[in-house]
Amino acid sequence: MRELVDAIGTFIGGVIALAISVLAVVIGACIGAVIGGLVGEFTYGDHKMPPTSGLVGGAILGGLAVAIPLLSIYVVGPLRDRARDAAYRRKAAEDASQRARQAAIAQRVQAAEAVLTNSRNAVARFESMPGHVTSAEADAGRALACYQDGAFSPFWSAIESAYSHLAEYRACAEAIESCARAHPDLVRAFVRAQGDPAAVAGFPVTLNAESVADTLEAATQSLGTMVYEAQKQPTFAQIWEQRRTTAAVITGFANLEQAVNRMGSSITSSIRSLSASLEGTHTRMEAIVRESSAVSVGLAGAQQDQAMAMRELTAKAGQIKAEIYHQTWGHYPILG
Repeated sequence: MRELVDAIGTFIGGVIALAISVLAVVIGACIGAVIGGLVGEFTYGDHKMPPTSGLVGGAILGGLAVAIPLLSIYVVGPLRDRARDAAYRRKAAEDASQRARQAAIAQRVQAAEAVLTNSRNAVARFESMPGHVTSAEADAGRALACYQDGAFSPFWSAIESAYSHLAEYRACAEAIESCARAHPDLVRAFVRAQGDPAAVAGFPVTLNAESVADTLEAATQSLGTMVYEAQKQPTFAQIWEQRRTTAAVITGFANLEQAVNRMGSSITSSIRSLSASLEGTHTRMEAIVRESSAVSVGLAGAQQDQAMAMRELTAKAGQIKAEIYHQTWGHYPILG
């Protein structure tokens, strides 16, 4: 629209310049004719110039004297301004395009980083799970030693600590499940930022509930048996009555009694739910990758360091899973 207005302005300026030039030609011709009439015929070198030469010369000189400045003002100037404005607009458009590309890259990098952060959180929780089982088993061994030594209060402190570690194990499973559920949405955000999901599609943590069920069941049954046998002894039972409903630092449970009664079913449920969520996340990611493959033109992959970080997380999670699968629970019989 602006170019059309400029073109119309230049055309009108040209028409005005032309009209004034024609007028200048007429005026110049009249002046030349008067001068020619006064001077009459004159000689220029070997040529005789008739009186009408003044008419022609005046017209030419008058026209040039007026036309040149007017053309400069009304035609050349606007054309030069239009060229300058066009160059400015092109530069502004190029700058805007460059800023848009940089903003798109920044958004894509940020979206990929969100996927990575979520995955790092999941792997960090996953990494702590074997340690919680190891610590719980160490507490079970300590509780057995305290029972055999007749150390009543330390026995129950060790039991409470063991259940606390199992509760943390369950909390880790729930946190990983939350990350797994968020993963597809974060990858979709990366795709919306024109990112190719190939490098960040796979959620790093995988886990089969059946592969850890035996260890967790052995842990909760062993601790439950220790608690039951200790309650048969009057002094241990008296300490139990003092502590069973007292607020304990066991994540997800109000007190030690709740943890003892519900830990088995609770931790098993959490692990099975995690396993199912991981399978669901894998299925959703396959669909996202298929969808993006159909429109892969123009999609950009994650940054090289981000793609490498994702591969490292996946490899690390695989090592952690192997450690979890190889964990066992020993025997800690109070009697005999």
